[in-house]
Amino acid sequence: MLNEEEYQKRIQALADRKFKKLYFIHIPKAAGSYVRKFPIPISAHGNHEQFHSRPAYAVMNNAGRSGRTGTKGLLEKGNTVAGYSILRKDDKRVQNSLKFATIRNPFDYLVSCYFSGMVGAPQNILKCNRDHKNARIYCNKCNSAGYEKFLTEFSENKMLYLPCRKNLFHQIFDNQGVCSVDLLIRAEYLTEGLDQLNSVILGRDRIKNIPNERINQSAKRKKRDYREFYSSNVREMVEKKIKKELDMFGYTFDGPVDKRPFIFLDRDKKYDIF
Repeated sequence: MLNEEEYQKRIQALADRKFKKLYFIHIPKAAGSYVRKFPIPISAHGNHEQFHSRPAYAVMNNAGRSGRTGTKGLLEKGNTVAGYSILRKDDKRVQNSLKFATIRNPFDYLVSCYFSGMVGAPQNILKCNRDHKNARIYCNKCNSAGYEKFLTEFSENKMLYLPCRKNLFHQIFDNQGVCSVDLLIRAEYLTEGLDQLNSVILGRDRIKNIPNERINQSAKRKKRDYREFYSSNVREMVEKKIKKELDMFGYTFDGPVDKRPFIFLDRDKKYDIF
C-alpha cells in the first residue's frame, strides 16, 4: 500500500487534471446503488448487468459478431466484462472523464453475493424467499445451496462465473490485467470518499444533503455481520482463494488495513488477475 505522502500525491495528481466529468463503473454488490443516489453529477455509468451506457454497447455488438450475444456470452468466453475493460484510450469521452469504481471487503462481498442470489452464478443460488441465514449447506425448502456450500465451492473454483473466479472485481481490468480506472473508493468509507471526490478532486462545493443509507442489504441476511457466516475452515479456504484481492486492495478478514477511502492502482502495470 502507498505511504501517506504518495497517497496525497495521487489525490493531488487527479485534482490537477481538472476533470469535468465522472464515469462510474458499477460493480454489483459494491454499494453502487448508493453512489447512484448520492448528490454528485455522474455523466456515464457502466453497469455489469445492463451494459446501459457507452462504450459498453460497442462491446455488446462485438460479442454478437462472435456468435453469442449479451452478457452471458461475454462471461462464458472467460473474458473480463469488457463493458468496463474496453474503456478505450482513443475515446475522448472516456479520456476526459475521471473513471472510478467502488469495491468492498471480499469476505463481506461474497456473503452479499450469496444472499442476493446474483453476480453471475451459473445457477439460481436462492430459489425461494425463505430466510437463508440458517441454511448452512442446503435449504430444505428449495434444495438450493447454503451459504457455507457456496463459499466452499467458490474457494474450490466451482462457483460464480469464470471472470469472478479470476478476480472478484475483474470489471476494472482489461484482458491484459491493466487497471482501467483512475480511482477506487472503499464501500466501508464510501460517504467520505464520495465527498472528497466531489470537493477535493473535482473542486466543487461541499455536499450538504448526504443520503443516510449506504449499502443495500438482502432481507435474507437479516443484517448479520458477514464474519458470522465463516467457520475457521471456510475462512481459511476462502482467504487462500482471494489472497490476490486482499493484497491488491488492502483488506483482511476484519476489514480495510487502513482508514483511507481511496485506493490507487498503477495504470501502467499488468496485474496478475488470471
